[in-house]
Amino acid sequence: MKNLFFLFVLFFGIASTHVDAMAIGCPTAGNGSSITICDSYATPISLFGLLVGASSGGNWTRMSGIGGSFDALTGTFTPDVNTTDSSFLYTIVGVTPCLNDSSIVLMTVVHQPTAVALSGNQNVCIGLTSTFVAAVSGGTWSSSDTSIASVNAITGVVTGIAAGTTSISYTIASAPCFDAIFTRTITVTAPPEQPIMQGYTGICAGSYSVFSANPFGGSWSSSNSAVAMVDNTGFVLGVSSGTAVITYTIYGSGGCENRSDSKNVRVTSTPHIVLTSSPSTANQMVCVNSPIVPITYAIDLLDASGGDASGLPIGLLGSNNAGIFTISGTPTQTGSFPYIAHAVGWCGFASLAGNISVLPEINATLFCDPTQSTAPNAAFIDWVPIPGATNYQYSYSIDGGPEINGSTANSNYEIMNVLSGQNVTFTLTGATGINCFQETSTTCSSLSNEV
Repeated sequence: MKNLFFLFVLFFGIASTHVDAMAIGCPTAGNGSSITICDSYATPISLFGLLVGASSGGNWTRMSGIGGSFDALTGTFTPDVNTTDSSFLYTIVGVTPCLNDSSIVLMTVVHQPTAVALSGNQNVCIGLTSTFVAAVSGGTWSSSDTSIASVNAITGVVTGIAAGTTSISYTIASAPCFDAIFTRTITVTAPPEQPIMQGYTGICAGSYSVFSANPFGGSWSSSNSAVAMVDNTGFVLGVSSGTAVITYTIYGSGGCENRSDSKNVRVTSTPHIVLTSSPSTANQMVCVNSPIVPITYAIDLLDASGGDASGLPIGLLGSNNAGIFTISGTPTQTGSFPYIAHAVGWCGFASLAGNISVLPEINATLFCDPTQSTAPNAAFIDWVPIPGATNYQYSYSIDGGPEINGSTANSNYEIMNVLSGQNVTFTLTGATGINCFQETSTTCSSLSNEV
């Protein structure tokens, strides 16, 4: 505030003195002025030339400001980058009766912008963008070749148009200084061509498939080399069961993304078949017209389409359900049937063997033989001995009465105390040592020596 007051008093005092000096024809310091200059202005500025109506021969004094080169003798000033706003006093020393007369030149200094840092990705793909940023705000952006890349004048967003290189400029207007222009190059790159690959995608472990792809020059890769490996020529080798993704990639550059094509390669091994039911079921003995115990096998559906069986007797069938192959049914054919269960795959088959023995039914021939009775009112039942039988199980009832059970080693049996007119129903229910024995019954109504 003191400086402002000083300039105010000095200016009006000088102005008053100047008016008085003009009134009596004395030399005058003229009228002061103000000027705005750039700190990069290299030609010395004549301060006297900035006065209006001033007489020569006066003295110059720098009243305020620093920086630059001031020559008081010649009345010139040359600014530099350190120059601040300044004021210069021009004084005419009066000779009686004239008084001293003074004028002031006020100088405002504008600094030329220098070294503004620009940042941003200098590589961009056609159709994509990169944002340039300036360390000093207020400028505008432009492109030296908008057919290569355009730029938003305000935001600095650069868009790739065509392959090539161009300059992106950032201009700061700073009159009276020259416009400050800073540049940053950008390279626009075309994206790679979308590749297309071909090849057989189903192979066996240990076998191979040769893939091809366009355009040339890409790179091959496998998502799982433990399943399928691929070399740099597209040669795919099946290693183990499973699925691997084989990919062909053309790598992008200069900000362009990679492009690739992929195929799922299914590798199949020799199929596997495992008995999952009891081991005894694979080799079992059954009676004809009696169901077998179901035989089940696990089939690995990664390598097989399912299972089947050959050599089964009539009445037995195989069925597939979710990787389980089951043999079941009721045989209607007697004999010994060696069979083979298969796991059928694309890369071969596996098999397990078994045997089903189907035994015929054994029946006893019963007949009533009163001539063999040993007592009156007895029913004597006789039958043909069954080879191999060591004992027979029986049951009987008299006139539908209570059932009596027992066993005998003989091939006959006598029922005592049967009243006159009663019927006896006799059944052989089993034969020890005989498979597939069928119950056999007979009814006797004719007794021996009825009384």
